[in-house]
This record gives sequence, structure tokens and C-alpha cells, in this order.
Amino acid sequence: MTRASIAILTLSLLATTATAAGLLPTWGIKGGLNLSNIDMEDIDSSTQTGYVAGLFLDLGSPLLHLQGEVLYTSRKSELGAFSTESYNVETRNHFIEVPVLVKFGLPIPAVEPSLYGGPAVSLPIKSEMTDRSGEWIDVKDYSKDLVWSVIVGVDLKLLDRLILDLRYDIAVTELNDVPVGEIIDDIEDEFGDVEAYRDIKDRTFSVMVGWAF
Repeated sequence: MTRASIAILTLSLLATTATAAGLLPTWGIKGGLNLSNIDMEDIDSSTQTGYVAGLFLDLGSPLLHLQGEVLYTSRKSELGAFSTESYNVETRNHFIEVPVLVKFGLPIPAVEPSLYGGPAVSLPIKSEMTDRSGEWIDVKDYSKDLVWSVIVGVDLKLLDRLILDLRYDIAVTELNDVPVGEIIDDIEDEFGDVEAYRDIKDRTFSVMVGWAF
């Protein structure tokens, strides 16, 4: 079974459970932009733009919801110079992400705002870094199988259908399975301190628009 199938099956199970409990699930689609950077000790990171799109399933009452999502998300960043090396490194990562969010609706008519938060697990699909010449190198073999994060955000529901969603996705586990220095050493075959710069953790601000059916 593919990772995408597993994620979609998770949403289907949530819908079945909600129906059995007498809750009416609401399906929808959403998509937008990611603004991502890397949190890594002693190395600067500049924010780069990616994209995100997927499905959501909302369960519960107007004031308290449980929302599951299946998202395909692309995150990019640019890291500052490593050690004595003078070139920057760009990263490009693609995930299937499955957030499970608890939402608290605020009793404001027309705009229907909600505050939410919860955990998310991401399944790496593709990971790349640039070498000295700017060529993209596949580093998927250095990635962990699962990456965990915490999401906090706010959304507005307009006309009972249109959704505006702002969120911050904070990784709590590193993406890389080996030190970053070792990855670059394998790419360049001349990097010195391979134990340096161990952790790569994403910080991603997302702006999305959705539609509920």
C-alpha cells in the first residue's frame, strides 16, 4: 500500500467513525503557499516559497471540531555557508502530511472564526540539496521515514463554504537521519567536520484557501 493510500485511508476511517457516532462529516479541499526556513544551530536560513494542497475532513459541533487532513506539501529553504565553505545550500523537500487538529469555534456570525492546534506526521516523498555548482542532488536516502510537527493556526469560514486558513507548522523531530555535514561531504567529497550541523527542522508558515462541500 502506498503512503498516499495510507493517508487517505486514515481520513476514511475518521469519516466512518464519525458517522457511527452520529456526527455529520464535512469534506473539503484546500491549497496555498508555504513560506519555509530551517531551524539549525549556528547556520542562517532564508525563507523560500513552496506550495501545499490537499483534502480535509471536519467533524463535530460548531464550537468544537476534530479536523483531519491529507496534504501534499513542498518546502524550500536556503542555508548559509557551512564551516569554511563559501557557498550556500538550498533544500527542497516534498511530503505527504497528515495533521489531526482540534478546533475551537468562536461565536461570531458571518465569518465563523476558529482557533486550532494539534500534531502532524509527514511522510517524506522527495528530498534534494544543491551542490557547489547549484545542481540538485537527491538526498532522500538520508531522510527519516516519519517527521513529526505541531501545528497552530486560525481559519475563517465565509458563506458557509469558503475557508481562509493561516497556520504555523513547527517540526519537533529532524528531517535528516544523519548529520548534515555528512550529507554535504558525500555530495562534495571534501567537507571537513561531518559531525557538525546535525539537525534540520522545518519552520513553515502556510496561507491557504479552501472550499467545504
